[in-house]
Amino acid sequence: MGMNRILDIGMSGLFSASSAMQTASHNIANVNTAGFSRQSVMIGTRSPLQLTYGMLGGGADVLGVRRLTDMFLVSRMRDQGSVLAQNEQVDFALGEVETLMGLATGNHIGTAIDEFFASWSELASPPVTAELRTDVLNKGVMLASSLNATSAGLDELARQMDTQIENTVTMLNMMLDGVAELNQQILLAEGPGDTANDLRDRRDQLLAEISVLAKVDVAERGDGTIDVILSGRTVVVCGEAQHLELSRDRDGLTQLSTGNRRFPFELGAGQLAGLLEGRDDKIIGSRDQLDAVAKELIDRLNALHVQGQTPGGSGLMFFSGTTAGTIAVNAELVARPEMVAVSRTGLSGDTDIAREIAGLGQQDPIDGDRTISAIFGEMLTGIAADAAGTRLQVESQRQVVDALTSRLESVRGVSLDEEAANLARYQNAYLASAKVVAAAQDMFDTVLQMI
Repeated sequence: MGMNRILDIGMSGLFSASSAMQTASHNIANVNTAGFSRQSVMIGTRSPLQLTYGMLGGGADVLGVRRLTDMFLVSRMRDQGSVLAQNEQVDFALGEVETLMGLATGNHIGTAIDEFFASWSELASPPVTAELRTDVLNKGVMLASSLNATSAGLDELARQMDTQIENTVTMLNMMLDGVAELNQQILLAEGPGDTANDLRDRRDQLLAEISVLAKVDVAERGDGTIDVILSGRTVVVCGEAQHLELSRDRDGLTQLSTGNRRFPFELGAGQLAGLLEGRDDKIIGSRDQLDAVAKELIDRLNALHVQGQTPGGSGLMFFSGTTAGTIAVNAELVARPEMVAVSRTGLSGDTDIAREIAGLGQQDPIDGDRTISAIFGEMLTGIAADAAGTRLQVESQRQVVDALTSRLESVRGVSLDEEAANLARYQNAYLASAKVVAAAQDMFDTVLQMI
């Protein structure tokens, strides 16, 4: 009985040390695996043997393999990573808007506005010549072309964002399918008291990648599966995932749905929310502001120009169109520059219309209306301030994410030095247990020789 007990204890030591060495090796092999949480073998003593003189130890048992992580930090990482991803997308959109507006390389529209009204100022100084009228038309064509190009650039940027939104939704749907599949695998792999550590790591990593695209909430069930909740709606339950679909409302803004169930427009955070905000609020919003500037220019300048008289008759509309994308100099004026009006009387030396038009861009009118240059300048100032604020948010949020990453890695990250030390410790324990087994074997042999 005693020799069997010794052999059994030795074998339990061999198995425990071997399991610990295998786990340490697994940690070392996955030192560079994204989302991997280091694992630790939990070893406990076996029930002792009760004798009249006391209890004799029965060896060791492997109680389980523990996954070393901090789910609170994991959840915080998902939430803060979503906010960072959203801010980065909005920052990108604003950066592209700044580039199109020329804020980084020179304010081309502002320059065109100044040159256009400067040409009217020169036209207002007699004598009025054909060359000065032609210069006004040329500067008007340049201004209209600059507005057209910027509007077209914003529209193209919005289309590119549309494509990225569609790709992001497709990727998000694939990831939700992946979570549902891992739910099924975990459900099948985990029995009473068992934990599928590697599968759970893969699921957490997939959730981290999903949270970059869209802010998600997670609820774990008693069977080890999780529900994934997006914008208040459950999109993954056990092995079933609902796909997101894109649509547009009457204003052209992006809506998300799952089948016939509409999502709230506010996704909370994430790259997808940033793309939607960047497209609808920043890009389309900037185009709408530019349209407003163009309409103000068209309406106010035309209102003055039609009051003029020229040798060819009453003044014509100087600009056609209603937006930055459609503004153009009246083709009839381009064909007949003499129709550019400079006065209400048409008399030589009278340039009251030209002076008033020049004042639209160069000085505040008496009635207190802002100049076209001031309106456009305020627009650029707003975009620049918005971009600067967003960049500050990105930097601040990146520091939060970096701090959380560092804290989480200190908990779950693999230390090669620590694992190497563990390997040496478990190897020594294995060798010592092997000696116990060998000693028990020698005792058996001695007894057999005595028989």
